[in-house]
Amino acid sequence: MKYVSIGFLLLLSLNAFSQVSGKVNNTNPATSTQQDRILQIKIAKLTSDMKLTKSQAERFWPIYHACDNQRKEIRREIRLLSRNFSEDDDAYKKQERIQELKQKELDLTRRYKGDFLKVISEQQYGIMLVSEERFNQVLLDRLKERNHD
Repeated sequence: MKYVSIGFLLLLSLNAFSQVSGKVNNTNPATSTQQDRILQIKIAKLTSDMKLTKSQAERFWPIYHACDNQRKEIRREIRLLSRNFSEDDDAYKKQERIQELKQKELDLTRRYKGDFLKVISEQQYGIMLVSEERFNQVLLDRLKERNHD
């Protein structure tokens, strides 16, 4: 049964990826819809993997979204710094800033860990971290496949 649900989620994600072609553009309503679908799939996957009860889910998801939104902002800044190198740039200062941001992301994870553990067990927390990493890797792999074709 576990493999059936994973397969179903992967098929849904493939469908979501095939809906929109071209580069990601946050102003595109279709992309927003696609991002919503991916988020829904991610929520379903994590909820299933972690075996969240209804009560846990109601308290868990607001914490998760707050943490995830802050993490996305940090990663967005890291990507911008990493992409925009030129000969005129001070590469050392940019690398220092990137390291500060990576530390900030680690501190964020540590800060939210306590909030998560008030709602879910340590086992569920560990499953969340692994499941989230796997989901993101599958997502990246699918995007690479789509962009490669």
